[in-house]
Amino acid sequence: MVLDMPDFIARARVADVPITHSWDDADPGKAYLTPDEALQDRIDRTSDRGVIALSLGFAEWIAWRFRFDPSHLTLLQVIEAGWAAEVDWRYLSTVVEKLHWKEWHGPVRGPICASVKLVRDVIRLIRTGQFASPEAVCLSRLVLYVLPNSELFKEWRRFAIRRLSEVNSSKQSEVLGKPIPREALNPEWPYSPKDANRLLMEYVRRLKHSENPYLASPQAMKKAGFEGRPYND
Repeated sequence: MVLDMPDFIARARVADVPITHSWDDADPGKAYLTPDEALQDRIDRTSDRGVIALSLGFAEWIAWRFRFDPSHLTLLQVIEAGWAAEVDWRYLSTVVEKLHWKEWHGPVRGPICASVKLVRDVIRLIRTGQFASPEAVCLSRLVLYVLPNSELFKEWRRFAIRRLSEVNSSKQSEVLGKPIPREALNPEWPYSPKDANRLLMEYVRRLKHSENPYLASPQAMKKAGFEGRPYND
């Protein structure tokens, strides 16, 4: 696993308060399906890859909220593979399609499953040329639902949307936009787009396929046309 808890999430101490939210296993969507047109409009100001990056960032708040439950590692693995997919879609394994509600119950595993499904949908939609900002809004809604105090998240969200809409705007000639490294979402990182390629390559070099089932195998990637060596392990 190459993902450590970012300092800005650690300071929010999201895992240090009791789990108090309810969860309806029969209708999980009611926790996060309420539209937010203002937020969606703000998210739409960044590129399609910016929508993926924001979605992965939202999902991290959920993963670290539940870090004392072993199931949070599943979401972190999906997020890790999602950042790799920002570099090349072929890094994301089709295994991510196989999480089922009937196996993920309750106020911890339910939101984790919902997050995985939403991250998967965001990447799938954008990969096929469709809009995914509504799904990104759902992930943000889910963060608000599971956090007892969401002010630090909202402050970070404003920063993240502003930065990505500036450095990876939807007004670029290429709607998809250029790949975005995870560091772009860190308020304490003096990020510049000129650093993107270096940061992305450093990230990919740290990946360990053997430790993450949501990363496609080297064989599957080569079969899909990937050239070169996708992993160091």
